[in-house]
Amino acid sequence: MTQPEGSLGRREAPDRSGLQVTRVVVGPLQTNCWVVADLRNGEALVVDPGAEARRILDAVAGLDVKTIVVTHAHGDHVGALVEVADTLGAPVVAHPAEAPVWPRPLQPWASGTRDVVGGDRLAFGSFEAEILDLPGHTPGGIGLRLPGCVISGDTLFPGGPGATGRPFSDFDAIIDSIGRVLFSLGDETVVHPGHGDDTTIGEERPHLDEWKARRW
Repeated sequence: MTQPEGSLGRREAPDRSGLQVTRVVVGPLQTNCWVVADLRNGEALVVDPGAEARRILDAVAGLDVKTIVVTHAHGDHVGALVEVADTLGAPVVAHPAEAPVWPRPLQPWASGTRDVVGGDRLAFGSFEAEILDLPGHTPGGIGLRLPGCVISGDTLFPGGPGATGRPFSDFDAIIDSIGRVLFSLGDETVVHPGHGDDTTIGEERPHLDEWKARRW
């Protein structure tokens, strides 16, 4: 079950292990910023603080944010990053291949982020989030695998892959990321995308060949 949507976005009921995933929808493109917390000790991750820093900071009030994660460096996913990171004093991680994607004003600041690649793990409380390499929407796109769910950035949405018509994007790469990496997860895995509603791996898996044929 999920709790009703409120001013901070939809907050998913914690599972028995204490993991809570909160969606904070921010900015003109309705970007999903995710707050992933271990309710037993309050340690958390923030994923993609794209805009409206104050609302994101309100969502993490009382939590100990260990790391801020950038799934990819498009402006709608990093617009509030500097303010959120400076306020929380938390380290920021991103894939090194995102270097050319960062908005120009943020490129000097982004040089101080910590590099992560597929297979790395980020600890918070009694949990670990595994980094998944998901190139295609951008060259250094990443996701986070968590118990029972995956945060997919702009790689996978209900109904298909993320857009690949922008500079540094690659349709064949995003299809490979979905088919080889995301579709290796169980059908019951909940997908938390970078925009819009959730889906599951099982709902999307049968449509891969359709996406390949239509090329988007």
